[in-house]
Amino acid sequence: PEGRAPDSELFKLVKNKIPVVVTENIMFPELFSHVASDNLSASKELAAHLIKSGRRKIFFASGHSAKDNARARGCASACQEAGLPFDQSHVVNAGSLSQDESLNYKSEAISALFDRSRAVRPDAIMADNDMLAIKIMETLRSLGLKIPQDVAITGFDNLFFAEHSTPPLTTASQNHYQMGKRAAELLLAKIRSPDAPWPLSETIPCQTVIRQSSCSDERLNPRTAESNPAKNATCIYSNAI
Repeated sequence: PEGRAPDSELFKLVKNKIPVVVTENIMFPELFSHVASDNLSASKELAAHLIKSGRRKIFFASGHSAKDNARARGCASACQEAGLPFDQSHVVNAGSLSQDESLNYKSEAISALFDRSRAVRPDAIMADNDMLAIKIMETLRSLGLKIPQDVAITGFDNLFFAEHSTPPLTTASQNHYQMGKRAAELLLAKIRSPDAPWPLSETIPCQTVIRQSSCSDERLNPRTAESNPAKNATCIYSNAI
């Protein structure tokens, strides 16, 4: 997650005037150069997809506060531009990835969103990552809710299991190859020109991968759905400008 403390070895490298490029995690920008996914734009595009699909009560599930989470800010931006309500009450602390990449999931936080006493219950939930999205779908099914008919779900990362979940998960795919390539290019450029500006920060566009967790086969591709209702039908969009 953003803000995670870097390994002490990185500080030693900087102290010895060795340039460092960190991929994905944006931390200590005054010390380290960064190449990261454009989390804000990708999340905004996912939210825009939900809005275009008719969703009006969009919540964001994460373990981080909205101000520290570019993905939550992207969701908020899309909702605000569409004139939809979105404030801190729409951000749910439902779980986060720990240092060892295990998921600390709070099913009760999701269940509480659908309590009959609530005036506003979600018709869409954007999860901070794919692992969290899968757990949320399990909770929704246990509550008797249908995906995406009752609640649309999106994740983030496009991990290998996303297209095989039930239903297949709409998500954002990060370009790790391009991030690594660009990080190496920045380092090589710094080696060739030691006096060049440093540190630097760049973002790499993601691809929005639309699957059935957020819309039906028919809305994905009417012709494909009619002739071959494939379970893993997919539409892919890029947030590259």
